[in-house]
Amino acid sequence: MMDPLTSEEDDDLQQESSTDKVNGDVSDDDDRTNGQSLIIPVTTSTNGNNYIASKNGEGSNGGNSSSGLFVEIFPEEMPSIRPTTLSNVLRDERAPLTTWCDASLLYMKSKREKEGCELLTSAVDSDDVMSGSNTNDRLRVLASAGIAALAQANRPITAGGESSSEDANVGAASNLLENLLEATKSAEKADEDSKEELRALADARFTKADNINQVNPMTWIGKGMLNLAQNRLDQARFFFDNLTLREC
Repeated sequence: MMDPLTSEEDDDLQQESSTDKVNGDVSDDDDRTNGQSLIIPVTTSTNGNNYIASKNGEGSNGGNSSSGLFVEIFPEEMPSIRPTTLSNVLRDERAPLTTWCDASLLYMKSKREKEGCELLTSAVDSDDVMSGSNTNDRLRVLASAGIAALAQANRPITAGGESSSEDANVGAASNLLENLLEATKSAEKADEDSKEELRALADARFTKADNINQVNPMTWIGKGMLNLAQNRLDQARFFFDNLTLREC
């Protein structure tokens, strides 16, 4: 039996998700995805009343999968949901790794690459989540985590206005220009350092996937993207060309 959600998580999900009942079990991919929304079947019996409410505003009784209860999160709601909250719900409800990937993809589509990367990282770093899954699902989430890190690295990362208050007090125009140039260089270095860390994280995910299966197509796509981002064009071409040959 899983621990109930915290009151803070309850409030988040009451505000950020919509739920309903379905006929029968929610087990196959078509039922779970329900178009563009994210469907998380409720498998626990202790925390169902904490955050399950029907669309008409009335609380639903119970919280096990046999009653067909599920949490439904729409794409427009994803930007307001914290990855830690969603991660706890996915873990508590023993959601399959495919659902973790679906949730991360919705973050990506909402231009929330950082949140998508954080969500998959929490799955990959959890032995409980990874150990209960089959090989194909583990490969998918590892490759997805690496690609998510690369997607975040491709987004501009700002250092955050560190010199604005100081610059306002600079009297001489030359000193102001010098400070601005220095701040720009500092921001660019921090940006590049962050991107290198994300690329290293992606490489670690792909390496871990290789330890399971060295010819997984999704991993090869990610490794091609990584080499392309590092301007290693020959290596990137190797992965993309061989992937194409295997698919023919």
